[in-house]
Amino acid sequence: MTYITQMAVFEILPNMPVGRKALPAKWVFSTKKSRDGKIIKFKARWVACSDLQKKGVDYHETFAPVANLASVRLMLKKIIRDDLELDQSDVISTFLNGDIDTIVFLRQPEGFTIGIGVCILHKSIYGLCQAARIWYEVVDETLVAIGFRRLFADQAVWVKIHSDFQCVIGHVDNLLTGGKHARVDETKAALQERFKLKDLGPANVFVGLHIVRDRVNRTITLDQIHYAKEILELYSLGDCNAVSVLMQPRTQLLKTVEDEKLPEHEIKLYQAMIGSLGYIMNCTRPDLAYAVGKVAQFALCPSAQHISAVKYIFRYLKGSLNTIHCIQGKGDSLVAYFDASWADDVNDRRSTFSYTVLYGGSAMIWKSKKHKGISLSTTDAEYLATTETTRNICWIRNIFAEAKLDLPIPVVLRDDNINTNALVSSTSTNNRTRHIDIKHRFVTEKASEGLIKIEWVTSDDQTADIFTKPLPRESLLRHAKSLGLCFDDPHRCSICLTAFASNNFLHKHIRTSHPTEGTKTVHSILLISMITDTTSDIDNLLISDEATSDYTSTLLIILLHF
Repeated sequence: MTYITQMAVFEILPNMPVGRKALPAKWVFSTKKSRDGKIIKFKARWVACSDLQKKGVDYHETFAPVANLASVRLMLKKIIRDDLELDQSDVISTFLNGDIDTIVFLRQPEGFTIGIGVCILHKSIYGLCQAARIWYEVVDETLVAIGFRRLFADQAVWVKIHSDFQCVIGHVDNLLTGGKHARVDETKAALQERFKLKDLGPANVFVGLHIVRDRVNRTITLDQIHYAKEILELYSLGDCNAVSVLMQPRTQLLKTVEDEKLPEHEIKLYQAMIGSLGYIMNCTRPDLAYAVGKVAQFALCPSAQHISAVKYIFRYLKGSLNTIHCIQGKGDSLVAYFDASWADDVNDRRSTFSYTVLYGGSAMIWKSKKHKGISLSTTDAEYLATTETTRNICWIRNIFAEAKLDLPIPVVLRDDNINTNALVSSTSTNNRTRHIDIKHRFVTEKASEGLIKIEWVTSDDQTADIFTKPLPRESLLRHAKSLGLCFDDPHRCSICLTAFASNNFLHKHIRTSHPTEGTKTVHSILLISMITDTTSDIDNLLISDEATSDYTSTLLIILLHF
């Protein structure tokens, strides 16, 4: 209430004008928690009930853009590559900073009533339909006034380019400011002249993403470990048994029949679980994309089979809690991978297509989605995937052009289908390709312009495979690491302490690098692999047990463990 009074948010009128009604408002109480879950602040906000607002009377425009996560990753890549500063700021009482654009009457705040009058708003407040829009216009006007320019490709990113590079990334009241130290301080000082700003120093947490910077190695890591633990506890899966893969190979999710429909409360729970997984997948966990996309197709009418599939994904999340997404400052190569799984949906025979764009060895964009129509061949399905990939390359080109960044041309697009690559390079049509919609032909146009270049890769090197089908553990980890994900692997050699993706790679390493010391250990691990799939604890027991003198004693330890 102190800020409301200081900022002259409203004025009390003795009488309500004829023909108008005052909107109700209420106090909303919440807590602000630190990354480790501790309460650091109690909040109270006076919030308007916007459900009674009338468009054209109480408000007009409502849309307020926020920064695209791909834009955030691209800007972070630029900042760490050039070793620039990255500071974070939080605007205090964000929505109270903008002048309201319509006449809105509100009932007086409960507990602070003065007489019998009503409030007429001079500033926007939380809860109004137009509050976010008004705030966006305020911050945009302020940044433009001090020399920044808003990107058309992402209207929540502002850049200033004179002798050096500066950027501001906005997500409602959270602002990331990047640039040289003196320039960042100048920008924050200019913003503080317009509204109250809390300087949080070097960026640590942004829209739920934990940011860790290593200036020596020029890397930034993003993770949502705390959020992953929260949702596991939320859905009572904190003590579930971890698994090493997202879905079992050849898993087929079938459409729900009438007698398999779930109660309404279970459907709501299923949808909430998918939403939680979708958030973490879009932010920092591209390895979840295929599995989450599959189960999301049954959100309207799930069955017990679909519930089990979602819980299986949570079990994988439990086993990979410490996974982080690493963005490296070294390397400027821009490479895209695209792929499709033809007619893989047994319910409607539609295909799943996918793509990812890597900048300097780290994924900036990823997608796994089912085609809207039916493809007649693998070549057809993958050609449509090429279209979506090229559209994203064009968007990245626009970001680079507006921010005055150098785009490596041509951008390499990699696929494991020779026919698709030939089709992109060809301007002619034949009996097998004449049915393809003309809008997809713009890929050929971009190839002829030199924006993209198609390259063939082997299926083993097709990184986009992770988005089109369930993969075994080894392939899953190999492709996930190609996207920039770093796993906390239990498969570690006790002799040289090198970590590996799976037991198979560990066996090979021991046989080739430590043939004398590791013979008994290899035999032990091979036996365990035949008995169980969850070997992390046993690996630590056997490999670290230097007292094991011979194969017989090692076998005894295995039998005692089981």
